[in-house]
Amino acid sequence: MATAYTKFYTMIKNMPIWVKQVLYYSLQKDIEENIQQNIQLINKEDLLQFYIPERTFRGDKELKDQYYKLQENQYIFLECCDGETDMATIAINNNWSLTDVAKFLVELINIEFLERPGSDLMYNLASFLCGNLRLGEYCKRIDKIGIDAIAEALNHQTKLKKMGQEKGIADILVDMNFLSAKERDEILMVKEDSARVFRVSGEADAKMLAALKAQNAALKEQLKKYKR
Repeated sequence: MATAYTKFYTMIKNMPIWVKQVLYYSLQKDIEENIQQNIQLINKEDLLQFYIPERTFRGDKELKDQYYKLQENQYIFLECCDGETDMATIAINNNWSLTDVAKFLVELINIEFLERPGSDLMYNLASFLCGNLRLGEYCKRIDKIGIDAIAEALNHQTKLKKMGQEKGIADILVDMNFLSAKERDEILMVKEDSARVFRVSGEADAKMLAALKAQNAALKEQLKKYKR
């Protein structure tokens, strides 16, 4: 069965080569301008959307028995983690954002239903997107800043609060020259953008939504079989 993602990809793949060249170079320039400082966000091996999640033995058993009574979307995500489908495809096919699938991934890894990614950068990004890591800790884990920088920034933040001033840790790190404004903006942009659900507009959007609903319904029917 063709999924919403494969239909969308086929639409792009069937475009004239000159159109694809325009899209390629335009998008390449946009990506380089927006995340120039964060090379770990443009290396394919560290990109969360390319990761192919895989169930553990415990995950397979839970999908069949549903002993822990997880949320329905968690079971749908777990069903999708077949060792063949990447995170982007799972997100698009279920009308989820990258943040949504990052949250499911981290939750199910923590209870040993999914294997952990081999890339620490990828796992740290997933943890940051779903809110398990604050910006300062995330920057430390990707070697943007050291532990002493975080301690100094938090201490300064506490002093500001005592003076009645509220300031986010990201801005403080920039003020203290531990992080550049460009680096801060790129990291926050990635987090904000990851919360967006991908859709196409117009007539294609209606067709895409119908395909997403059909795909989601098929997954729910599959889950019912496990309950029998």
